[in-house]
Amino acid sequence: MQQRNQTIDSLRGLSIIAMIAIHTFVFYLSQKGWVEFSWNWLQFAVPIFVFCSAYIFWQKPLSFERSAILSHIKKRVIRLLIPYYLFLLVFLPINFIKTSKNFSFTYIFKSLTLTGGIDINWLVLLFFMFIFLQIIIAYLLNNHRNFFYLYMIIVFISTIILLFIRPKFDYKLIMWLPWSLITIFAYYFVRFEKSKKWLVGSVIFTAALFVISYQILVIGNYSLRFFSNKYPPNLYILSYGLLSIALLFVIFKFINTRFKTITNILSFYSLYSYEIFFIQYVIIYLLNTHLKTVKYSPFGFFVVVLLITTLLQLGLNKARFHILRF
Repeated sequence: MQQRNQTIDSLRGLSIIAMIAIHTFVFYLSQKGWVEFSWNWLQFAVPIFVFCSAYIFWQKPLSFERSAILSHIKKRVIRLLIPYYLFLLVFLPINFIKTSKNFSFTYIFKSLTLTGGIDINWLVLLFFMFIFLQIIIAYLLNNHRNFFYLYMIIVFISTIILLFIRPKFDYKLIMWLPWSLITIFAYYFVRFEKSKKWLVGSVIFTAALFVISYQILVIGNYSLRFFSNKYPPNLYILSYGLLSIALLFVIFKFINTRFKTITNILSFYSLYSYEIFFIQYVIIYLLNTHLKTVKYSPFGFFVVVLLITTLLQLGLNKARFHILRF
């Protein structure tokens, strides 16, 4: 069995915990202060989540034989969609009980096809798009390098344009383009990560992009909330995500050799991050719509959701073990 990358596990584990914090703190933004600050600056979660997936893709050279490509696509689609449809099987009935008047065939259809419905499925759709897009990018790298560079330029330009213009149509139609900056960054990260100059250079470069994009938004009197720059993402939130990735990668390289307990905890959340992503959403929905008898503080709500989610994941793991055993 191939040994897991502890640094990537730590990054992904942290990102899913950050997602839970984001999804719980959002209900308390009216309190301002540390809640709003934390909710905003934890928005590195999705960029890290995307980066970790891309990093793993670029670590394993892809064979362009037809059978290998089809096998890769089949494996990725199954891993992506089966957990999502199991989530829908649980969530849709719970959702129907509370919002039956607003429930419709269109809502169910869009949820099933990732074209709308449940709001969090935009991330599932993005990963679905990247199954095919990363293959295309890898093909360009191997066979048409000039077209790869052209695509890289187009991607970068798109992130700049989105600083000034927000599409009037559904952002999901073009979100794959700016998000490609993360997977391209991951390619170069895998290629040069052993170089200290690369790590330092990536921190300096992404920090410069972040500062420049920040100043552009300030001058243009645009919102500085990362959430407002996320759908689809522009250079502001993407450069912040890339800077966070570079800094946290270096930090976890240090932590993972000295604090094994932290590493092991984050590895657990990384290993089951995709399942946890759905479980925490169901828990948050239940606590906010069906079980509103208890009043929580912002941090208390986060801890309760994290604890219940963790216990459910452990229970699911145990049940799966016994099922497979027999």
